[in-house]
Amino acid sequence: MKALDIDSTLAISEIVQDDVDGSINTVTWDSDRDVIQFYVYGDSSELTRTIAAELPGDQMWEVIPSARPIDELEATIERLASSPDALPAGMTFVSGTPAPDGASITLGIEESPTSRSRAQEAPDELLGIPVEFKAEERAQTTTRVRTAAPLVAGGYMEGPTSGDDMSCSTGYPVLRYQDSQYNMITADHCTDIQGASWKWGGGSHTVGSSTFQAAGDTDLELFIEPASLSTWIFVGSHTDASTVLPIRGYVSPVGGNSVCYSGSRSGLVCANTLENSDTYNCIAFLQCYWTRWSTQIDGTPAAGNGDSGGPVFVPLTRPDDNTIGAYGIGIVSMIPYPSPATCTGDPGTGTTPDEGRKCSANVGFAPLSRWASAQSTHQLVITMQ
Repeated sequence: MKALDIDSTLAISEIVQDDVDGSINTVTWDSDRDVIQFYVYGDSSELTRTIAAELPGDQMWEVIPSARPIDELEATIERLASSPDALPAGMTFVSGTPAPDGASITLGIEESPTSRSRAQEAPDELLGIPVEFKAEERAQTTTRVRTAAPLVAGGYMEGPTSGDDMSCSTGYPVLRYQDSQYNMITADHCTDIQGASWKWGGGSHTVGSSTFQAAGDTDLELFIEPASLSTWIFVGSHTDASTVLPIRGYVSPVGGNSVCYSGSRSGLVCANTLENSDTYNCIAFLQCYWTRWSTQIDGTPAAGNGDSGGPVFVPLTRPDDNTIGAYGIGIVSMIPYPSPATCTGDPGTGTTPDEGRKCSANVGFAPLSRWASAQSTHQLVITMQ
């Protein structure tokens, strides 16, 4: 499968991070033409000069004007999610996705069977923005086992919730500026208890204590004071606790580009093509996250239950020594509902399909870029290896 090269990928991330005015709505890649598309609201003259200076000379690109800024669309979607009365009677908010060009939003809604007969006709516009509706059910949240230190991203971890104990996957190492304390960023939905101690591979090493949802309005949470951390990602099967790649950097999502998932129970699955925009998904009332969705090109289940919290990354080849490194882009978050029990890796337990682990070729992840731009207390950790 075609993918953006390392120079273009890193240049796009720099351009997006330096866009302090927030004029870029989203960035996509037309792989058939090998053209990078910047959807921009407002005057793009200065940004155009920046793009020309930063992108490799042989990389084609274009700027596409957007009708509205992404902030306006996202604020509207969040308002609709938190205000049940904003939607017609009989409709429940499930997800909201802004169009890359800012022209409209698409809402995923559940329709109550008991109120269908009295439901109002779906409007063409809400809060002054054109809207399209689609029927959708709420997404559901998603083993390598190693007990020896250090912790590696994509490994099995388990810990308490207000219900039963739960298993998830270890995420990325981060450094707190204040005291140079290393922490770990993983999925927020894995636990609903603050201060809970989670264990690495079910053993005695702690992966940290849970806190609360991290900045950025996405499915991310900091686990503080882990026993030990590393700058490595597991990249083998769900039973392989030794094959790793170094974490060499972090990049921004580009629609049309390809990413890899590496959850503890599914193992490594690559060739997942990104959607063009983030979607606001609610897994419960007022528990909503900005999410970037992807589709595995061959229909292979890419992640599922137990993979949540694990790393999503782009593998890129370093030209000076021709070695491959992992460039982090997100944390495994959710899959559509309903999803089949067929899974890559660990099938789970149970005697019927409904009792097995649920997985999907369509997976949503929490973009690290949302967290990185919304806080100034931590930095993501990389290695020069």
